Amino acid sequence: MGSAYALDGATSADEARVLAGLDWEPIHRPLYVDLPDDIGEGGLVPVARERAVVRSDSGEMFGVVGREHKILSNAEMFSFADTLLTEADVDWLNAEPVGGALGGGSQPFLALQLGEDVQVAGQDAVNCAVLLSNGHVGNTAFTVTVTPLRVQCSNVVRAAIRAGKKSALFSFTIQHSGDLQSKVRQAQEALAVTSAYMREFGNLADRMAAIDFDRDAFDDFLTSLVPIADDAGDRAKATAENQRAAFRRNWRDTLTLDPDLRSTAWGALNVV
Repeated sequence: MGSAYALDGATSADEARVLAGLDWEPIHRPLYVDLPDDIGEGGLVPVARERAVVRSDSGEMFGVVGREHKILSNAEMFSFADTLLTEADVDWLNAEPVGGALGGGSQPFLALQLGEDVQVAGQDAVNCAVLLSNGHVGNTAFTVTVTPLRVQCSNVVRAAIRAGKKSALFSFTIQHSGDLQSKVRQAQEALAVTSAYMREFGNLADRMAAIDFDRDAFDDFLTSLVPIADDAGDRAKATAENQRAAFRRNWRDTLTLDPDLRSTAWGALNVV
């Protein structure tokens, strides 16, 4: 079960948290084992090495964690977001925040737009979007992910910028153990590379926008993207052909790309 809300009208971290339905906190509670009378003294015996994580408002239990588990609260996640916006000189109203949670509240998230950072070929706006996601049951870390977002159609651009052997969008993970506050500070410092990442992304997108990509090139691209094996059955072949046809229609009819950009490698990427 999950929920997501456009946090329209929020002017602060506290207001946004309330609108996202996250104005409660995860808390640790002790665990007990109910032993039968024929084992020791019987009755409720505390579990020494583990404890439960529950919602402070409803008491709903999210799961069991070790004694070393640290909680990063909903309030801390939104305070972290407030710091990001302040550093980017963006207020909450202009950040177009969207927030909510999965798993009945066990996995809260918040998405923000930090501004229109890139103009591909001088005309296709790409914003810098940031997704904050957290997990309250120990097996999901607090993660900050930077994602290019096309303004015209809200496409998330999954273009990989390579650094050595690594290829990923910029992301920073904080485990729920150790000195949590120190790790939050490290994440805030690490986010200083966001502007450099977006500049490199812009250079990559501009290079793609300079590559001609006509209908024949697009068909060759689809042949690789949606291959059809020689020994594929009729149903599999028909499915693949339908997928290719859908991409061709989008390439032909898209209204979110300037005609000059549609027939480029950048256009092909966004059509798909």
